[in-house]
Amino acid sequence: MVVAVAVPALAWGVVTYRSGHAPKGTPASGQTPPAVCELPESVLAQTRTHNFREFELFDAAPDRNAPDLDFSCDWDQLAGADGIDSRAIGWRAYRFDSADRALRYFEMHREMPSVLPPFEIRSVDGFPGPASCQRTVDKSGTTEVALTVLDRNRIVVVRIDAEDQHFLWTRPTPFTTAEALTALVAREVLQRTW
Repeated sequence: MVVAVAVPALAWGVVTYRSGHAPKGTPASGQTPPAVCELPESVLAQTRTHNFREFELFDAAPDRNAPDLDFSCDWDQLAGADGIDSRAIGWRAYRFDSADRALRYFEMHREMPSVLPPFEIRSVDGFPGPASCQRTVDKSGTTEVALTVLDRNRIVVVRIDAEDQHFLWTRPTPFTTAEALTALVAREVLQRTW
């Protein structure tokens, strides 16, 4: 009786372990990121997202409160290159014709959900302008963090979805890790002229 239970349980454990510890990610997209989406190898290595997925340029709305430039960039994991923990990172960048317009948009945007509720909003230090972070763990156990940073007439919102693989299961990536990765990307994006 013990053998009849132990063998299937052991088989389940081996299959679960091997599946969970297989490298995550998707095959290379083959797309070359535009200059505004490029990240240095050191950042890609830390975020473990070497697979550029998408660049999207949004039309400037005729609304006087809308940004003059609005684009997004998304990176995923590259199969076989980015490890066993799940990661996806991306950002949306806005540029306005004045710092006042950018501040108004920032104030409005930081209260709008960038992650699924329920979430916590908190201020973040270490940037030239104000920054706020929304963070939560969704129902499937994925950590979601969105960092919104104002830099003069520009705003960048960096979002990460992340899970860490443990022995037989995944767990939410610690908020401190996810927040550090979004801050790393935000600093890199804000160093550029766009």
